[in-house]
Amino acid sequence: GMSARQSPKLPAEGFVRLVTLTPFSAYATKQGIDVETIAEDFGIDPKSLANPDVFVHCEVVYGTLNAYVREAKDPYLGLHVGEWLDIASWPPFYDAARSSRTLSEFFSIFIKTIPREANTVTHNLIIEPDGAVYRVTRSFVPSEDPSQAYAFGVGVFMRLFESIGTEHIDFGQLEVRLPNPRVVPPGYKGAKVGHISGNAYEYRFPAEWLHLPISLHSKLTAPPDTLRDPAIPKVSVVGAFRAAAVPLLEDLSAGVNEVAAALGLDPKRLTNALKRQ
Repeated sequence: GMSARQSPKLPAEGFVRLVTLTPFSAYATKQGIDVETIAEDFGIDPKSLANPDVFVHCEVVYGTLNAYVREAKDPYLGLHVGEWLDIASWPPFYDAARSSRTLSEFFSIFIKTIPREANTVTHNLIIEPDGAVYRVTRSFVPSEDPSQAYAFGVGVFMRLFESIGTEHIDFGQLEVRLPNPRVVPPGYKGAKVGHISGNAYEYRFPAEWLHLPISLHSKLTAPPDTLRDPAIPKVSVVGAFRAAAVPLLEDLSAGVNEVAAALGLDPKRLTNALKRQ
């Protein structure tokens, strides 16, 4: 029979919580950008921007971020959001920061928490003889450039490394490798910023850093009001389908295969998801 305790279902492939856009939208609004019009352009109901139960395909999120960059004329927008964000308001970060004393504890909790937000990326900590690598790998190649999401990660993770205290570490020993390094200023905060090919970005640093204490507790105020209930999320396949279909509607021959390709999904998967909803 069925077990009484069901494990939480994760969203279908390629989907992220729409609220992951929240810090970007808040920052873009401060820059005078009309985020509601951009949301509507991408098939997003602006009212659902604050709903933690709504999932959209990551193509929608990346497209929205790239539209913010164009409007703000700021190639470092993702990085600036990561620098500006109240880190206590980001649930995976809050979860990891409130109960970790060292960098290794932080990473071990963070890696377990992040799948509740998205299943588009896998986070890994790899310890090698010549150092540690924290790598974020994408499960498929999106057609929209995801570089701003990577730059956001760099902005946030640099604050994590800074919380070790610069008297203990030398940022010159930290290397950030990105598929598109142009989204981060060269030599950002003294780190080496370089290129990595493929579908991942990573941080390389001395393994000894993992044992150093981090002091994030002082930066954590109240828990975020969107702290995730790991209960079953609602996957907005229909919303993502609509967003992907809009630019294809002029081509009357476009069918499931074309829309699936635009979403980076297998056509059978997309058909099944639409049947379920």
